Amino acid sequence: MAVRVFSTSTITSQERYSSMAANYNLWRSRDIDVLAIGGGGGGGGDQGGGGGAGAFHEFQITGRSLDNPGSPIAITVGGGGGGGTSLGGNGGSTLVNGLTFNGGGGGGFVGNRSGRSNGNSSGGGGSNGAAGVGGEYGNNGANGGGGNTGGGGGGAGEAAPGRNGGDGATATIDGVIRAGGGAGGGAADGTGGAGGGGDSADQQKPSPQGGATNTGSGGGGARNTNGARGGGGGSGIVIMDIPSVFVVFVDAGLTFSQSTIGDIVRYTFTGGSGNVSLIAGGA
Repeated sequence: MAVRVFSTSTITSQERYSSMAANYNLWRSRDIDVLAIGGGGGGGGDQGGGGGAGAFHEFQITGRSLDNPGSPIAITVGGGGGGGTSLGGNGGSTLVNGLTFNGGGGGGFVGNRSGRSNGNSSGGGGSNGAAGVGGEYGNNGANGGGGNTGGGGGGAGEAAPGRNGGDGATATIDGVIRAGGGAGGGAADGTGGAGGGGDSADQQKPSPQGGATNTGSGGGGARNTNGARGGGGGSGIVIMDIPSVFVVFVDAGLTFSQSTIGDIVRYTFTGGSGNVSLIAGGA
C-alpha cells in the first residue's frame, strides 16, 4: 500500500495569531477627536461690554472604519462678530457633522443696553444693563459695573468676574487655552480673558483690542465716548485628529493646515465651509 506523506506547515500558531491581530487592528472601528469653537462676540460701543467667547466643545466622531468610512463630515468655521458703536455683533456659528456651536454674544453699550446671549455660547457683558447669559458650552458675561464702565464677556472657562473678561478653557486635544471673553470698556479699561480675549478701551487707551484670530475670543468694549466702536470678535476654529489609516479629501472651500503626530493626522480648519471625506488608505 502506498504511503502518502503530508507536509507540515511552517506557519506557527503565534504567527497566525499575529496576522489575525494585525488584520483586526487595521480594520477595527476608529474615533476622530474634535475641538470646535464658535466665533467670538464683538465688543459694544460707548461704555461697551466685552464680547462673549464662542461655544467651546470637544467630542468624538465615532465608528469610522476602513470598510465603513461613513458620510462626509460637513464643517463651517464661524467668523468673529463685528465690534459695534451700539451693540456688538454676535459671533458666527461653527458647524461640525450636524452639530452647531454658536458664536459668542455681543457686548452691550450705554443706555441700559444688555449684553447679548446667543444659544450655547458665552454671553456678552452689559453696560448699565444686564449681561448676556451663557449657554451649554459657555459662561455668563458680567453686568455693567457702574462708574460708566461695561462688564466683561464670559469665557469658555469661567464667567466674567467684573469688567475683565472671563478666562478661556484649555483644550485636551492640544493643551492650548482659547475662547477668552472680551473686557468691558468706558471710564476704566479692563483685561481680556486668558486665551485671546480683547482688552477694552478708556480715555487713555482709546482703541479696544479685537479677540485673537481663530480662538473664538470676544472683543473688548469701547471707551465712554459717543460713537466709539468696540473690538471685533476672533474667528472660530475646528481641529480634528484623524487616524492615518484614512485618506482624507478636503473641499476647496475650507482653509486648513495639517501635521502628522504619531498614527494620527491633525487637521486644523481656520475658515470657510465644506466637506471632509474619508476613504480607505493604509496603515
